[in-house]
Parts: sequence; C-alpha cells; structure tokens
Amino acid sequence: MQAVLACLLVLSGTFEEIISYFFFVVLVFMWLTVFGLFLLRRKDTRAPQFVTPGYPLTPIVFLILLLVMLFLLAAGQPKQSFLGVGVVLLGVPAYYLLFNRD
Repeated sequence: MQAVLACLLVLSGTFEEIISYFFFVVLVFMWLTVFGLFLLRRKDTRAPQFVTPGYPLTPIVFLILLLVMLFLLAAGQPKQSFLGVGVVLLGVPAYYLLFNRD
C-alpha cells in the first residue's frame, strides 16, 4: 500500500510537494512526541531517569513554536499538509484490519 501511494505521489507531484507532505506529518509526530513527555512525567511518580533542561519551560516553548510552524505550513500549503495527514490516517484502518487481533 505504501509503495502504491509513493508511486502516485512521484507521478502526480513535484519534489517540493512530496517534501511538503512529509514535513508537515513529521512536525505533527514531533509535537506528539514532546507532548508525550508531559504525560509520562504525570504517570510516573518516581524520579525521572532523564532530566529535561529547563523543564517544563523548554518543552512548552518548543510545543508552541511547533504549533506556529504547523499553522504556517497549513496556511501556506493546505493541500499538501492535509493530504499528508490523510495518508497517515489511512494507516489506522489498515492497522485494525491487519494487526489488531482483539
């Protein structure tokens, strides 16, 4: 499925559009990863094994800056941004069909 989507992207768009699909989605997952830091710290009551310098200010500033970048990318290239997210969301039903054995 991924190979077919990759071939369609190569045939239908320019290199800049393909990078735009990828870049927006990477920033979304980067935001989710840093946000997960807060969730992990809340759940684990033990002393953290890794200390984030300037916690919680540095992750908050990073998340805000990423939100600004995501907004600017979505405003400047809405088609590529939302199609990139759409391609990722296509993986949700594929996951449940292929890997979820519940």
